[in-house]
Order: sequence, then C-alpha cells, then structure tokens
Amino acid sequence: MSRHLLMTCAVGATLVLCGCAEKPQTSAGTRADTPAWHGASSVPLADGWTGGDQAAWERQLHKRTQTQNEYLRIQ
Repeated sequence: MSRHLLMTCAVGATLVLCGCAEKPQTSAGTRADTPAWHGASSVPLADGWTGGDQAAWERQLHKRTQTQNEYLRIQ
C-alpha cells in the first residue's frame, strides 16, 4: 500500500513540475495588429474593394456572406 502511495505521489509531483516548465504563449514580435480592411498590397483584391476603405470592406463581406446564404440561393 505504501509503495502504491509513493508511486502516486511521485507521478503527481512529476506532472506538477512538467506543468511549471511550460513556456508562456505570447507573440514574440512587437508588431501591432492592423485592421483587416487595410489589406495587403501583394495579394489580389476582390472587385469593388480598395485597401484601406472600411465601408467597402464591410460591403464586400456582406456580399460574400449573402452568396453563402442557402435561403437566398434556392429562390
């Protein structure tokens, strides 16, 4: 019985110590996040959208989601 208890404590202590060794999961860089509508100049843009225009970005997202709406597609 005491041997079983000793093994259980040893396994528990090992698991606790392994959890303490985990590295923090933070971003390594200091780059600030940019809004999605700014876009990248190296990728092809959707028709009717220019980089940096938030209103055009939102219209494009609305248009894209409406083409995925099954209720509208079957009519």
